[in-house]
Amino acid sequence: MKKVLILTIAAFALVVFASTASAQTYRSPCYDWDCISTPSGTCDFDSTSCSSGGGAWFFSWDFGDGTTLPWSTNQAPTHFYAGGHTANVTLTIHYFGPKADESATCSVQYRNIIGPPGPLTGRCP
Repeated sequence: MKKVLILTIAAFALVVFASTASAQTYRSPCYDWDCISTPSGTCDFDSTSCSSGGGAWFFSWDFGDGTTLPWSTNQAPTHFYAGGHTANVTLTIHYFGPKADESATCSVQYRNIIGPPGPLTGRCP
């Protein structure tokens, strides 16, 4: 009796899991950045408005200066840049289910000290 009950529960869980995975909605990766309202050299990143679909599992951030935040659940990290003026920031979304990972990379300007002014906020892509 115990084996039948355990097998029945396991089969039910598998059916629910499979139907949930196939019904996922996947969104393309994107993020907003804001390097103005934070201290100099610090930027806020936010992917919650465009990557919070049910298919997103983990988020990997590459801040373009050698610092990464791999396999994170953090969709809105803050990062401090020690030097330079721009960085190619990449967000990779690791999806739940059969969908392949996707990434978005944009050049983020985080300091306007030298040269013509550049945008310190934006959306990627």
